[in-house]
Amino acid sequence: YKMLPTILIVTKDAESLGGVANYYQLFFSKYESNEFHIERFDIGSRACDNWHRTRRPFGYMIDYLRDMLKLFLLLKRRPEIKAVQISPSLTNLPLFRDAGVLLLSKAFKRKVIVFFRGWRDEMANKIAISKVLNALFRFTYYRADRFIVLAEKFLDSVIQWGVKRSRISVSRTMFDGELSKHIINDTGVPPRFAYLSRIAAGKGIFDLIDAAAILHRKGCRFSIDVYGFGDVQENIPNARELFDARVSKYGLQGVCIPHEFIKGDEKYRALAGADIFVLPTYQEGCPNALIEALASGLFVISTPVGAIPELVADGKHGLLHPPGDVDALARKMEWSIENIDEVRSR
Repeated sequence: YKMLPTILIVTKDAESLGGVANYYQLFFSKYESNEFHIERFDIGSRACDNWHRTRRPFGYMIDYLRDMLKLFLLLKRRPEIKAVQISPSLTNLPLFRDAGVLLLSKAFKRKVIVFFRGWRDEMANKIAISKVLNALFRFTYYRADRFIVLAEKFLDSVIQWGVKRSRISVSRTMFDGELSKHIINDTGVPPRFAYLSRIAAGKGIFDLIDAAAILHRKGCRFSIDVYGFGDVQENIPNARELFDARVSKYGLQGVCIPHEFIKGDEKYRALAGADIFVLPTYQEGCPNALIEALASGLFVISTPVGAIPELVADGKHGLLHPPGDVDALARKMEWSIENIDEVRSR
């Protein structure tokens, strides 16, 4: 392999949980080429680290400096590494972390590909209008040779940062078609919703519970399987306790059903047993779980953020509602319950 030109993909620990880690696990398992070799380099929080990075800033910084030293030695010893790909999200820590990787890679005259994974409109706008942030961007990320974004709507933002259109490509995330299954729910069974994401306010989990309470008071029959609990780094602190308290407050025990984080075949089996995938998220790039739900044949209720409007035709593949609008979410869910036979036949 060392004789082949190598692309070094700098990303999260392979054992980490979440969409980015799942994407690269699948990518590395499927990639084949006689022209290039790909290799991963782990950076950031490790799956074996049970402490959230914001609770151990000093330790996280030591780990980062250790990773950067390893990367320095790797680039120095491995001239066959021709390009480095980084996968930052548009949030403070990943942006600053991966900026260091980019500058180090360019110091060794390697090509750099920036694949923006998570997206935050607020940060994108700040980079465009803030003189300080835009200057920092031009000093760091502007040096990259290529940019990849996950939605057509993100193109304008990157162009506003000063990047030429010819340097930007639009891609999508991935799903394993070999694992996707057909819906197995039967006529007569109460509608089953599935939420599969981080247990975080920004993913709309509290909006979902509040909407379920509205429907429950109306006497609607349904259930919601909520997947994502357990030792997941990006979950809100005490996620299970907060979830249980809110569910208990509304008397939704047996309606909103918590489950541990799942992946692989177990995840596709869970999707196959549901009718509707619901993700009332506030910000997204191109969510893996939503694509996996569509591939499994599920109807989708979500919000028009990130790449979602490019994936879900409102009224055809699913229904979209404004983020944060609990009443609108409840109406979309109620429609799907009342029209469950139509939903299941799509």
